[in-house]
Amino acid sequence: MEYPPFTRNDADHILDMFTRMIDSSEIDVNVLDIVWEGAEDFFNGRNTAGETARIIQSRVSIYISEQFG
Repeated sequence: MEYPPFTRNDADHILDMFTRMIDSSEIDVNVLDIVWEGAEDFFNGRNTAGETARIIQSRVSIYISEQFG
C-alpha cells in the first residue's frame, strides 16, 4: 500500500490533536512519549510508515498490559 507524502500540514494537525488531548487529560503522557519516539524514527528515515505504526502499536500494547493487565 502506498501512502501520500506526509506534509507539514499533516504534522501540524497531529500535533494539534495531541495537544488538545493532553490539555483535556485524555491521553497518558507515557503513551505520547512512545508515539513521539516512533515518529522521530520515521521522520529521521530510520523506519517506514508501516514499520513505525507496528512498533508504536506494539510498544503501546505492552505498556497498557503492564499498567492495566
